[in-house]
Amino acid sequence: MPVIDPKLKTVVVARINDAVITEYDVASGLERAYDPHRDTKGKVRLLPNEQVDLRQVVIDRMITRELLYQEGTRRSITISDEEFETALQISMQGYESIEHFAAVLDLQGQTPDDFKLQLRRDLITNKVAASVVEGRRQDISNEDARTYYDQHRDQMQGPETRHLLLIEVALDRYAEPAEEKAAQKLISPCTGGAKQFMQAFEAKKVPPGMACSDLGFMTRGQYHPLLDSVAFRMQAGQVSRVVRTEEGLNVVYVKNVLEEGCIWPLEDIVENLKKTIYDMQSVEMINDFVKELRRNSKVLINDPDTEQRLAEEK
Repeated sequence: MPVIDPKLKTVVVARINDAVITEYDVASGLERAYDPHRDTKGKVRLLPNEQVDLRQVVIDRMITRELLYQEGTRRSITISDEEFETALQISMQGYESIEHFAAVLDLQGQTPDDFKLQLRRDLITNKVAASVVEGRRQDISNEDARTYYDQHRDQMQGPETRHLLLIEVALDRYAEPAEEKAAQKLISPCTGGAKQFMQAFEAKKVPPGMACSDLGFMTRGQYHPLLDSVAFRMQAGQVSRVVRTEEGLNVVYVKNVLEEGCIWPLEDIVENLKKTIYDMQSVEMINDFVKELRRNSKVLINDPDTEQRLAEEK
């Protein structure tokens, strides 16, 4: 992520009761939001008006999360040491060491203490959001999915997407040759074709160190770059070779391919669609809850485009 000028921390974009969102916060959030839209050289492939729209989304999301955090504070919601340490360890996955993690934070203008403070805030915010939907969401049936599919048929298409299954064996990048040989021996049979792959994937007892994941339908750029590149060169029903990443050894199976611009058959997307509709319930409930919080809060925005859009939504 590009280095962001620390002076932007003094430029206030929004005030939510006694808290502020700075231009530095917005710039940091935008850089993360740009990631799916970067080409292989890192250039953001968005038109100027699309970048303005994305900026508004980022600011609105920050206001939403600040309101939820303040509600958590009002409710005296806390995070246990165990919850915090678990989340911290997950956040540090993929870094070679604590020093490497700290160095990356430094490049982003953060200290480890800054990161830990934000992590604790995020965990409290997530707890409030979870409490809003807990016990209120309804299960989605196949018939519900069919009704939504029929009513939104024009949306049942998009870029090429592939249903991917993954078998992986964790292996440190600096593993000893003997350890790597053992891992290769464990995962290599999975590359023998679709039948052998599915036998391993559906086995009732998975060997220690091996994990099987149904990644669902994915478009280009949604997963690890190397695995993404391999998967999108394969046809439906094909199994990849063993692919080495920093996390370990991987074998990918392309279960199905939905072509770009074609209406996706319901039977191919029904489970994903049910999950989408289920998640939409959460979004709607949280949005309604946040609107009420906003009505009872003092929110001032010093960003003309965002301020105008929010005023129009009232």
